[in-house]
Amino acid sequence: MFLKNRILVFVTVLFGSMTSPLMAATFEVPRSFEIMYVDLESAGRFGSDFKVDLDAGQHQIVVRFNKLLRSGGDTQVFQSEPIVLDLQFEKDTYLTLKAPYISTRKQAEANAKKSTVYHS
Repeated sequence: MFLKNRILVFVTVLFGSMTSPLMAATFEVPRSFEIMYVDLESAGRFGSDFKVDLDAGQHQIVVRFNKLLRSGGDTQVFQSEPIVLDLQFEKDTYLTLKAPYISTRKQAEANAKKSTVYHS
C-alpha cells in the first residue's frame, strides 16, 4: 500500500514576522514532499512546490510525498497518494510540515501502515 492519507507527518506552527507585507502566512514542506494544490489551484501559481505565502484564513492544501527511494539495488520514484490538509492560518503564521527521514521503499511502506497526523 502506498503512502495514502495516513503518512506520518508532524505539523508544527512557528510564529514569526513575515518579510512580505502582502501575505499574512507561509506554509512550507520538506524537499521530500511537494505542494500540489492550494485552494484547488496549482501550487505553481504561488511560485514554488515547497513553500507558499497565503492570506490569513482557512485554506485547503494538497501535498504528496515524492522521492527517489532505494529498493534492493534499484532506485525508484516513490509517490504517495495526495494528502489533503485543511488548515487555518492566523496573521503572521509560519506553518511547516515535518516528516521522518525515509530513504527506502520498505521504510515508506512501513510508515504508511502506522502513520498519523499531529498538529500543534
